[in-house]
Amino acid sequence: MNCFWRQVMRINNAILKVVFLASAAGAAFADDPKRIKLATVLPRGSSIHQALIEMGEKWRQTPGAPVGLTIFTDGTMGGEAETVKRMRIDQLQASLLSVAGLAQIDASVTALQYMPMVFRSLEEVDYVRDRLRPLLDKRLAEKGFVALFWGDAGWVRIFSTKPALHPAEFKK
Repeated sequence: MNCFWRQVMRINNAILKVVFLASAAGAAFADDPKRIKLATVLPRGSSIHQALIEMGEKWRQTPGAPVGLTIFTDGTMGGEAETVKRMRIDQLQASLLSVAGLAQIDASVTALQYMPMVFRSLEEVDYVRDRLRPLLDKRLAEKGFVALFWGDAGWVRIFSTKPALHPAEFKK
């Protein structure tokens, strides 16, 4: 694999994020404040789904204020844009979103993703992201959403039906 694509994939790995979002209004004013409905496009049975099940079990066992968690996997509540719409009208109270879904709330979250080859290392990406996080959190909060967790989603893979080593080859 050529150095350009290797660098793009390393940077995108650090930048592509999954955010566990909660609708501030939904969490506070749901018909049943002890039940949270969470949607994700991730598959049932995946490691993240298993972690969500474990988290839900811990919430359910909270002394004095148990919280039930219903998890909708496999995009059964729609894609990320649809889950954001459902959060806005309180059909869902939480969602795991990538940058694509977050951009439905505020386009500023795409800032780092659209800057490949700017950083020399993943440490630089982490440094910049950590400094931007308070601003991004504030912008989401102004629109009624709270980022509960920011995390890495894994490698971005680029596929083609024909071999291509250079960006120009994709234009053919």
